[in-house]
Amino acid sequence: MMKRTWGFDVLRCPSCSRRMRVLATLLEPTVVRKILEPLGVRASPLPRAPPRDPEAHAEQADFDFEAA
Repeated sequence: MMKRTWGFDVLRCPSCSRRMRVLATLLEPTVVRKILEPLGVRASPLPRAPPRDPEAHAEQADFDFEAA
C-alpha cells in the first residue's frame, strides 16, 4: 500500500537498494515497548484529536465547477 500510495517501497534497503524481507511481526504491546523505549522511540500512540464542531464547518466550499 505504501508503494501504491506514496511510491515508497518499504522493503527496499535505503543503503544498498537490495530487497529486504519481514522476519517477524510483533503484536504484544509489552514486547514492542521493551524494544522501542531503550531506543528513545515513542512506544505509545499519540492521543486522538478532539472531534470537530460540525457547525463551524457547515459552509459548502465553492470549487468553481458545476456538477455533471
